[in-house]
Amino acid sequence: MRRKFMQRNRNTEEPGAGKLLARVCGSAGEETPGSTRTVKLVGQPIDLAPWAYAWRADREIQEKPEAYFIQRRMERLDKVFRPLVDTPEFKSLKRRDPPMLAPPKGRLWSALLWLAPLHHARIELRWPENGGEIPPPEAVEVRVYPALHGWFGPLWDEILRPPEVSPDRRTWAYLNENDPWTGKPMPVSPKATDMVAVFLDKSKAPTGAKYACPSIHLIGTRTWRKLDVEIEWGFQAGKEDAVCGGRIEAYVGMVGHVSPLAEDKGTTMTGACEWRSSGANGKRRGITASLVYDARPDRRNSSSHSCGPLDTRITIGSRNGSLTFLADDVNFGPILAPEHGIFVTKAGSGKTARQFAAELAAKNLKCVPQMTREHREAASWEELMREIRLTRGKAIPVLQPWEEPPTNAMRVHVPDERWADSWRRSSWELRTKNHCWEALATENALVIYGTDLVGHHDTSAKRLQYWLKAPGVAPDGDFVDGAGGFEYAKSMKHGIAWSHDGCHPATGLLLFTMAEHYFLSGDKEWFQQNRARMGAAADWIIRQRGRYKDIPNWKNLDVAGLQPPQVLADAYLPMSYWRWYLVHDAFSHQGLRRFADALAEFDPADARKYREEAEAYGKDILRVVERETAQAPVRPVRDGTYRGMIPASPYARGSKVAPEMLNRCYPMADIELGTLPLADSFGVLAANDTRVGSYLDVIEEALLRRENNPNVSAENSWFWNGFPAFVKCSFVCRIHLLRDDAPCFLRHFMNNYAAYVELHGGFRENWNLGGVRGPEDTGTTAWFMHTFRDMLVMEAGEVLWLARAAPRVWLEQDKKIAVTNAPTYFGALDYEIVSDVDNGKINATIEMPSRKAPKEVLLRLRHPKSAPIRGVTVNGTDWKDFDPAREVVKLRDLKDKVNVEVKY
Repeated sequence: MRRKFMQRNRNTEEPGAGKLLARVCGSAGEETPGSTRTVKLVGQPIDLAPWAYAWRADREIQEKPEAYFIQRRMERLDKVFRPLVDTPEFKSLKRRDPPMLAPPKGRLWSALLWLAPLHHARIELRWPENGGEIPPPEAVEVRVYPALHGWFGPLWDEILRPPEVSPDRRTWAYLNENDPWTGKPMPVSPKATDMVAVFLDKSKAPTGAKYACPSIHLIGTRTWRKLDVEIEWGFQAGKEDAVCGGRIEAYVGMVGHVSPLAEDKGTTMTGACEWRSSGANGKRRGITASLVYDARPDRRNSSSHSCGPLDTRITIGSRNGSLTFLADDVNFGPILAPEHGIFVTKAGSGKTARQFAAELAAKNLKCVPQMTREHREAASWEELMREIRLTRGKAIPVLQPWEEPPTNAMRVHVPDERWADSWRRSSWELRTKNHCWEALATENALVIYGTDLVGHHDTSAKRLQYWLKAPGVAPDGDFVDGAGGFEYAKSMKHGIAWSHDGCHPATGLLLFTMAEHYFLSGDKEWFQQNRARMGAAADWIIRQRGRYKDIPNWKNLDVAGLQPPQVLADAYLPMSYWRWYLVHDAFSHQGLRRFADALAEFDPADARKYREEAEAYGKDILRVVERETAQAPVRPVRDGTYRGMIPASPYARGSKVAPEMLNRCYPMADIELGTLPLADSFGVLAANDTRVGSYLDVIEEALLRRENNPNVSAENSWFWNGFPAFVKCSFVCRIHLLRDDAPCFLRHFMNNYAAYVELHGGFRENWNLGGVRGPEDTGTTAWFMHTFRDMLVMEAGEVLWLARAAPRVWLEQDKKIAVTNAPTYFGALDYEIVSDVDNGKINATIEMPSRKAPKEVLLRLRHPKSAPIRGVTVNGTDWKDFDPAREVVKLRDLKDKVNVEVKY
């Protein structure tokens, strides 16, 4: 047994932790070029410790500030969850959790926290030769924390059985059930864990001694592999001779020998893993690198391109940006990332970047948005329903007609009467029906906002009063306080949110909705009456951003300046998935900024303070977005290339489209909400940012892979597909349109309308294909009305768009589009478009809003045959300001009624 133990200990020699790739890679293992150590590690079990957060009692200040979250988690466990399990309410849930243990008696001595729940073969404590004595085993208690609910959600602890102690007493091994080395019965929890802690009870140890702190090592069930890669750049036109420098880092992996490609005479190594590169002279430019890596054997068997927390990420960093890829992806073929100008392939594969790009071009592959732009649009409401909802040949029931909305609300008339019926029915529903999830702040805010967008301001004002009267109690989680927040605690018991409300604060989204209510209604009296309460909410948002200022070096936290962790949606105690989600910060930033914009019309000096806070907040969010995007692996799309994505959550290092960071698939994190709101109006990212476009490509791919509609025809089935689980939370349509991508907008909007609508005109919460039927839900109705309005009337800051994405078929000969009394930031708007394309013209009449002049009004007329504009007259006078390529007429400095004639 002694020989076996010592061999096992040698096989798990701790890899060294290397330097950081600034703000990107986090902890990283690095090897000196030419070292043989990486080769020796191949086949040996993986130790996660170098890439985790360590807490030690012998440090006055912990090396990484995230280590202080360990104490916060333990405090929450002791003060909230341990007392909770004996309550009648908790017992009534009939959860199958293990018995709650008594708090540890000893002092926290060492601890380790990592990114996601993992199964492990064993945990080892390694006691240093210098630094103090080794305590007796009976004085040491080691606990693991099965964590299925994120860093601050419900958690449990389990005490590990006594360890195997090495002959020199310096290595203690706590073996798991499936330990590949001994086959012994399991003394460690079978549940996946993300934290382990060591407690020292000095009452059980000799007094007066100075005891050492052990390092903790998490030994996985998988072993290191070896991979040699070639990484090429400078192959794109215009970039062949660009001067650049770079660096390569590994996360849960190691970089061995790095050298320039054999034919590259312009690249020189300036450090172990750093280089400078210039002039190619027509040759390949790049490096070869030897990697030691890990990957799950079944990763590519998933229905989506998934990766786990131990899958090795390799980051290539330069001053022009950073790219991260999964080492294991190279085993499935080359990685071509055009937006980064990087190509990766197996060493010796014979593939070059130019050769591979030419092969892809010859195949004429396209990703989903590219295919959509080349596909014809849906011809009618009826075709849409036949393709997506109904079996071939089945008759389509006639929608129940509805009366027009009130004269003070937005009315829409379009050539396809069934779309007009849907508008009328949905307008009535938003005005008359309560939201079916009234306790959920996030969903209520989205419904109220949609209600305002179509002109039911009185209804919205009444619903906003409920939240304006909120007592502002401290929400569940790691918040500073509750004073000023829009939060109720009707279900909060024993210090935790027991049901839906109180668990996912939406103060920022509600504040944004209130500011938008003022801008859309123009109700100055309403704003003045509620200004103080909204100001208190803005102050609450600002205070939460400083939550961790008591942590040493708190500014070095990856999440410094963000809102505290919370759940994403209406999860509650039995399934609270606690993490930092950037969407909460997107909404909070928007709320703060729009409140400042509204306040500026009443008190410019006071507004300046909130605008400055919003600007500082936006910089903090952008810093996190840039880091998380850089360290998230690029994902394959169907055109054969890889695209980047913007992760939903810090400390995820990728996506939760597949169950990689949590123990179940949670698609809302990346698809329904994701981080697209960051690119919404008044967000921190421009919608036309390259990163946003790549992210949309990945999302559309994931939507297409996740769902399989049995009703669609085989031909072009990809086009009639792509359904989020909860479209009411989706921002895909809106961001497509903010990027001015009308074809992708229309496909996503119309397909999801057909998937969610009931034939009587109402909507379900879940999509209605394959027998899935959720409750009727005004949240989905609000999504439909908001998106339909964007198609016809849409603000983009100080610019007002008209008919931005009206289907081409709606402008066939003699057809008409009419909008009346549409509320906008600039006042009420009316317009009418009449087609006379057979005679080469389309006419539009616009009643300009009068409350405030927009900077520009953009009228888009999408000709049914995509004919280019030849000329324009405005009020009978030739008008030169139009863009034939975009089919847009630009109107400036015009008032009252404006007549536009466009000639083809």
